[in-house]
Amino acid sequence: MGAGHDHGHAHGAAAGATATSAYRGRLRVALAITLGIVVVQVVGGVLADSLALVADSAHMATDALGLGMALLAIHFANRPPSDRATFGYARAEILAALANCLLLLGSAAMSCTSRSSASSHRPAPRAGSPLCSV
Repeated sequence: MGAGHDHGHAHGAAAGATATSAYRGRLRVALAITLGIVVVQVVGGVLADSLALVADSAHMATDALGLGMALLAIHFANRPPSDRATFGYARAEILAALANCLLLLGSAAMSCTSRSSASSHRPAPRAGSPLCSV
């Protein structure tokens, strides 16, 4: 056989799993950290009356959504093929990446339009210590 690879185990990811499934644990940790930061920023933004912190928490929430989509895509991509889906659901990871790209483009467009409409408004000064602690 070929170069000693006639043995019965798979290299890398589990048999039938995609290569990205090996990163599932790391994605879960990143999602948990990101969601924790979102909560801290929302609470800190509300307590400090800071639109900047609340807006940044919205940015972090879109990042969390992207991580969640990646985890969901890995889950579906690891499903075995069936009579209906003979290739399986391996394309789910690509579709999740496309959805995340569209989400980021949409949020960037919203950010640009909101900044242009709010550029004439001068925000009230805020105390720096509560903002810096968050």
